[in-house]
Amino acid sequence: MKKFLPSSLVVLTLAIAGCTQYSTVTERPPSYRSDSPSGQMIEQALKHPAKEPLLQLGRYLDAADAAASVLERVPTNQQALDDYNFAVARIFGTVSDNGLEPWKAPLACPGAAQVWNFSLKADSRPERNPANYKLLPADRYRFKGELVVKQADKPGLGAPLIAVSLINATHIDPYAQGKTVYYGVTGLIDFKGRDCTASWLDPLSVENVKMGGRSFQLAANFSAPIALALAELQPRRKELRGLFKPEESVRPRLARLQPYDSKKIPILCVHGLGDSQATWAPMIQSLRMDPVVRQNYQIWFYSYPTGYPYPLSAAELRRQLDAISVRYPDHKDIVLLGHSMGGMISRTMITDSGTKLWNAVYDKPPAEMPFSKETRKEM
Repeated sequence: MKKFLPSSLVVLTLAIAGCTQYSTVTERPPSYRSDSPSGQMIEQALKHPAKEPLLQLGRYLDAADAAASVLERVPTNQQALDDYNFAVARIFGTVSDNGLEPWKAPLACPGAAQVWNFSLKADSRPERNPANYKLLPADRYRFKGELVVKQADKPGLGAPLIAVSLINATHIDPYAQGKTVYYGVTGLIDFKGRDCTASWLDPLSVENVKMGGRSFQLAANFSAPIALALAELQPRRKELRGLFKPEESVRPRLARLQPYDSKKIPILCVHGLGDSQATWAPMIQSLRMDPVVRQNYQIWFYSYPTGYPYPLSAAELRRQLDAISVRYPDHKDIVLLGHSMGGMISRTMITDSGTKLWNAVYDKPPAEMPFSKETRKEM
């Protein structure tokens, strides 16, 4: 004999689930301790910060340059690597916190022995234009929560950053992550005499980087961007609205979690009842730790209000997949991952029932039914 949960218990269970914190974030002032010369420069800059941001930048540039010089001689020096990464993170943080724009023109940053000409590499492409993002050091945040994977990071050279878009990203690309993009990049600074140029690389497409004629593994933090997005966007509220009031929820959409790459196989994740794309976060963070996955796969997702009948959501996914094939005609065959109701939706992508379902309900073909044109098309 089958037993069913009372509807009130189902509502209570979902309400309790709605109180679950997917991610919470706390921000703390950076601290550092090191006995190396570059580390001592960082400690002094943190303990006695300069009143002018350009002076503070000069101090951090002194430290980054000193650490980079050591790495050129001894690339295995872990302390120099840590000093360089920490100093670079503080440089990007100082630029962001003070609204500086070194991509427009070099900044004159007084150091201990010389004035640095500091710039940030510009890019005219909207999705790569530094003016369209806040570049936040990942190490200034601490995350906790059900969907946060700890230690989802890759050691190496560079300061892991969280790029948060300042513009509506969907105006640039309808398949962008969302209106606000949270993406993990890695910041670097190249020194040539008094000239120093900052840049940022995508750790999902770049594994190694050269500095001073030496090759280093590129550092990355694969959990911070997703964790910050979960903390700030609070998707659990939208999940419950999509279940109980789907007509008031956002429209179904297919989106990418990273820049499109025709050489990588798309993994399309379809969530289940009462959920959203957020519930894939732990799996995505863990997968990105695998270099084989980073090299060969790209993550996409399909989000939809789960209060609608799943065949309707499946039909919308099919339409969006058709549109994807028009926009990206060179994409590789897609791997579908469906959870719960998402598995049922995914199943319809590889199943064609012909007219069997129609014939089980109606005794006339569609053309003979007294439906309006719109209703016939929907049916």
